[in-house]
Amino acid sequence: MRRGETGDELFFINSGLVEVRSYDETQVVAELGDGDFFGEMALIESKPRANTVNALEHCNLYVLDRSSFERVLAEFPEFAAQVRAVAERRRAESDEVGGA
Repeated sequence: MRRGETGDELFFINSGLVEVRSYDETQVVAELGDGDFFGEMALIESKPRANTVNALEHCNLYVLDRSSFERVLAEFPEFAAQVRAVAERRRAESDEVGGA
């Protein structure tokens, strides 16, 4: 997943490890593994991807497209609140290292 791409999917990590790199790709903003997810900011904000994500090892991912994501958010408001909280925290962390 590259910074600037259209974000139409949310990715859940079933197994594996990825790194999230800063807007200029010079710093690692986060490492995410089993049970984590990424790609939520572009879906929530309807903006291009803010960061680049690279696999550090083989990953098994589940992908949720935009329409499915919107249905899940409507049906499970508590999940929607959690996803938005994670997106806000990650946006702040990315901004601290020179992102967005």
